[in-house]
Amino acid sequence: MKVTHLSYKQTGFFSQLIADYLDEHANVAPLYSFPFTQQGFEKAIAYRQTKPVNHAALVSSIEKQYKQGNTTAGSLTAVNIALLKEENTFTIVTGHQLCLFTGPLYLIYKLIDTITLAKQLKAWYPQHNFVPVYWMHTEDGDVEEINHAYVFGKKLSWDAGQGTAGTLPTATLQPVIDELAGVLGDSETAKELLALLKESYLNHTNLADTTRHFVNALLGAYGLVILDPNVRELKAAFIPFIKEELKGFNAYQKVNETNTQLTASGYGAQVNPREVNLFYINNGQRYRLVKTGDGFATAGSEFIFTQSDIDKLLTETPEVFSPNVVLRPLYQEVILPNICYVGGGGELAYWLQYKAFFNHYGYELPVLALRSSYMLIDSAQASRIEKFGFADADLFEKADVLVKHYLHNTGGAELSFDAERSEAAAFFQNIATKTALNDPTLVGSIEAEHKKLQNYLAGLEAKLLKAQKTKEEAAVNQIRKLKEGLFPNDTLQERYANFIPWYLKHGAGFFKAIAEHNTPTAKQFTLVRFE
Repeated sequence: MKVTHLSYKQTGFFSQLIADYLDEHANVAPLYSFPFTQQGFEKAIAYRQTKPVNHAALVSSIEKQYKQGNTTAGSLTAVNIALLKEENTFTIVTGHQLCLFTGPLYLIYKLIDTITLAKQLKAWYPQHNFVPVYWMHTEDGDVEEINHAYVFGKKLSWDAGQGTAGTLPTATLQPVIDELAGVLGDSETAKELLALLKESYLNHTNLADTTRHFVNALLGAYGLVILDPNVRELKAAFIPFIKEELKGFNAYQKVNETNTQLTASGYGAQVNPREVNLFYINNGQRYRLVKTGDGFATAGSEFIFTQSDIDKLLTETPEVFSPNVVLRPLYQEVILPNICYVGGGGELAYWLQYKAFFNHYGYELPVLALRSSYMLIDSAQASRIEKFGFADADLFEKADVLVKHYLHNTGGAELSFDAERSEAAAFFQNIATKTALNDPTLVGSIEAEHKKLQNYLAGLEAKLLKAQKTKEEAAVNQIRKLKEGLFPNDTLQERYANFIPWYLKHGAGFFKAIAEHNTPTAKQFTLVRFE
């Protein structure tokens, strides 16, 4: 495989806020605690040593989850779980929804980033331990975001029902597995993958245990630890923060203050906080909490609570309270000895809204690492890129721009009248200058004639380009197909396509290849050409 790089700015797919964050721009500096650098990690470690967590409760919860999920942790994962008992152990975390068959490719990239960063940090600071953690978003209730996957461009959809993601029953997945089997082929790798899918998705009762088993089978050998945070023992540590939030609406106030600063600096806000940034979970359903005159209720008033009701729930069943996207990062930092969060551009954008809110509770943000982004290019696509003479940056242009670029290269000067435009501009300028000396009122008509000529040349160029397209129809179609393959659904490949097609070609070697060429701290977009 051949690996090349571009800056994130060159792709055009990342916001100005993220570009400025990576460049450590002065406008963004007040929004984070530690820079995404080796020195930043060193400071984060020193800070995190002042914020102990309940290691025993954390390890106990993880061990129970692996046992309940009928998943035997790989040897390195078992070692890492044991290391979480130690005070000098820190975590590198990424969070993600429980998407069907892991969803788009970028989950794989996020997980490999956490693994790579943990390994890099161990090399930098051998006196400490670093554990990569996948924080499963088991409490999310947006089923429409997780109930499908695109494999070979085919959308596989699951009638998952309704409820929090982790509790969704997987008994109805058999038809989806059967549909997937029809596109996998009959290679040995396909047979092994299908067996793993059946073992993961059909032998477990809920999506949390299913996802843990599947991801562990794929990446457990790298020591990845998988955590479901919706646990009474862990939620208990967050009770004081929930009480304070329900009393003072601090997140609402502090995040809105930061949003005002973001707007003043020319950036937009990724999320807008609510007064109450919590949900209530009942019988597998997630209901948004709102403040009422003398207590709280769920939106729509399915459930109504007095303050004493809330206090009783917090004491007896804290797991029924579910933090939303605003409170969830704080909950993560309270229960994990975390020094780094790995996320996409959208995720980092909302983390950058939370520093003042975190500081209110005596916490700093962890290092915020932009997850690595890849474009996977197979041998046929690589050949076409070379054939058409496209540079890496060209690939991020619109299809019409690529076609025009190619046609101009093959059609030569015959498709452009730029030289003639320059001559005409000088010609009309000379006439206008002379005419103005005698009758300035005629200059307007000269400019109008010049404009007519410009329009005529533009129309003639369009006709010549159309004729060239017809002549090069096969090449034009190949360029459009290339663009569609690299940017399915007109977006980055990693945000759409599933990992399975690449796994079928390369097996577990696919993960190994990405891991070996993974350098998150390089802060570059990576193009990978497979031979």
